[in-house]
Amino acid sequence: MRTVTAYTEEFYRLASWCDLSLTEEQQAAKYIHGLKYPIQERVVFQNLYSVDEAENKAMKVKRLQNNALSFKNSAERTFNDTRTQQGSTSNKQPPVRKASDAPPANPATTSTPSIKGKENPYASLG
Repeated sequence: MRTVTAYTEEFYRLASWCDLSLTEEQQAAKYIHGLKYPIQERVVFQNLYSVDEAENKAMKVKRLQNNALSFKNSAERTFNDTRTQQGSTSNKQPPVRKASDAPPANPATTSTPSIKGKENPYASLG
């Protein structure tokens, strides 16, 4: 993978070899056009009038991309570490409850509620 600095050096070497008479703005446009697409798409809409300005902007974009990638990798490692730690604790069996541990049933709350004033006509169909 070629760095922005290596690309800039090669750009200047080839530009001097070709000996094209281009304005600074034209050179900057050609330089930007040769950048890798993820960097190019962030730089192309800037008002850059020289190759030096374009190089500085490209290097800044590349640093931001590297920081974002580093952050993403760090977040994934943290997530995976958390899942691994949870996985090691999830192998433990939950405590077994005994019937004697259950609270006593309250007969007032376990009976079927009846409709006041009328019996349920559907109760005997079941």
